Amino acid sequence: MDRQDSDWKSLVLAELEKILESPHFRNSLQSQRLLRHLVERSLAGRFDELKERAIAVELFGREPGFDTNEDPIVRVRATEVRKRLTRYYEGLAEAPPVRLELPAGAYRVEFRTAQEKAEEAPPAIREHRRAFSQKRVLLVLLGVVAAGAAFLISHRRPKIEDEFWAPVTGAEGKVIVCTGHPVVYRFTTDFLFRRMGADFLTKQTAVIQLRPEETISGRDIVAIPDQYIGLGSAHATARIVSFLASKGKETDIRFGDDISFTDLRQAPAVLVSFANRWVFDASRNLPLAPELGKDGKSRIVHRGTGQRWELPKLQDNGRTDEDYVLVTRNLASESGHGVLVVAGLTQYGSQAAGEIVTNPSLLRAAMSGAKPGWQRRNLQMLFHVRVVNHTPGSPKLIAIYEW
Repeated sequence: MDRQDSDWKSLVLAELEKILESPHFRNSLQSQRLLRHLVERSLAGRFDELKERAIAVELFGREPGFDTNEDPIVRVRATEVRKRLTRYYEGLAEAPPVRLELPAGAYRVEFRTAQEKAEEAPPAIREHRRAFSQKRVLLVLLGVVAAGAAFLISHRRPKIEDEFWAPVTGAEGKVIVCTGHPVVYRFTTDFLFRRMGADFLTKQTAVIQLRPEETISGRDIVAIPDQYIGLGSAHATARIVSFLASKGKETDIRFGDDISFTDLRQAPAVLVSFANRWVFDASRNLPLAPELGKDGKSRIVHRGTGQRWELPKLQDNGRTDEDYVLVTRNLASESGHGVLVVAGLTQYGSQAAGEIVTNPSLLRAAMSGAKPGWQRRNLQMLFHVRVVNHTPGSPKLIAIYEW
């Protein structure tokens, strides 16, 4: 290795350390590990190790024969790394001597100098860039063709997301976005003080382990009915509000019981999560509806056939390796306005539901199973998702009902 290569790699690795120590990366161990892995392999020219399956096996402990469609861990983490890199560079006051880029759909990191002159880069980097040159040209040509086709299509018919959301976005005024919040039970301050000492306030994220034979009394527990929402509901709500904002629609965010039927009669609504009594009311007379079983667990039931979709492996702590998602599009509900229901049996399904209704690609795939003219009909769609490392995977449409 000549001095030029050595100096260049030192420069790249120094920039890598700055990135990993930045606020955008230092609190995410998985993002740190993945970026370091990709940079080091790209810098060394070990491109055969930068395949999705190879990365999953080496970095995330997956078995060699695992299904990358069921478990998109590498794609999910790479997307997160790209977002964090973008935020990192957007926050810099001046351009760094070398910039690290992870192109969409690829795992080879590209290194760009401030001058952006490929001929001045060291041999190892020139070889890396040449490997992409022909591919880039082809991608550019394909991109031009795709852009032209997209332009023609977009001017020939409305976008799929606009058609799907029309019952909500077509009305004047704000859209109500209501997400339920479950009642949370926690230990009282006195109990925590007795168990953890005076510094318990600094250990609020610590899990208190109770012995099987240990007993606690009712006065050690306090109910909190109106302060928390699930992470999946929060994720879905944020996506939906952002999506509606991109369509020029203002939103009125409500939580749990902070809404009445009178409110729903004034505006269209999006109802998020099964921990939301309005979801049960909005589904009362529809083909698919949520139901609470005698075991205390939610499930989805087809009212006509009695078929049920439930989670037999759902744990008491809410963990599960799968979930079911219900998306309902009601053109004119009992309130007189359009209503969307976006919910999963657990928080994972609610998160996936929020992604389905705001992602044009997922919507397009789902609506491909609908009959022509679905835009003028009510819809219910049932999806199944795998949950891997507390992250919902790609949704699979199980059934679609129209009326």
